[in-house]
Amino acid sequence: MRWILLAILALIISSLVLRFSRLAAALIVGIVFVIGGFAWYQQHQLEASKERIPHDQIELVDFKLANPSLNTHAVVGRIRNHSKQYTVEEIGLKILIDDCYSGHCDTVDQTQVIFSEPIPPGQARDVHTRIVLDALFKPKGRLVPHFRIAYVKAD
Repeated sequence: MRWILLAILALIISSLVLRFSRLAAALIVGIVFVIGGFAWYQQHQLEASKERIPHDQIELVDFKLANPSLNTHAVVGRIRNHSKQYTVEEIGLKILIDDCYSGHCDTVDQTQVIFSEPIPPGQARDVHTRIVLDALFKPKGRLVPHFRIAYVKAD
């Protein structure tokens, strides 16, 4: 929003300095307002899409880390959409990795993955992706992942 105000201010100053006609300056300011309104509408729609399906209507089933290769792992699981109205367009998952040994667990890494598989109401999809665990090259114990929904975009 700040860039819109700065653009309008710059146009007003330039119209005064360059002695544009008032009609040209008004036209330029109008165009800036239309573009700013369109940008605001898109941002508003994006935020609204993240509030259509509550997180409790999304079920993460059998999510796990698989096929370790050095510090690269596959994230696999199934996502169920329990919404009766909206299609899931994108889900962001936050993954926390704990290294558990001797009865103690330390969170040693975290990352976020995005799944863009459309999931219609009442359906499920198997998903997979690969992640790189930057901080962990040699675990001291057993890796325990925790999967949390960061956001859900729906239409």
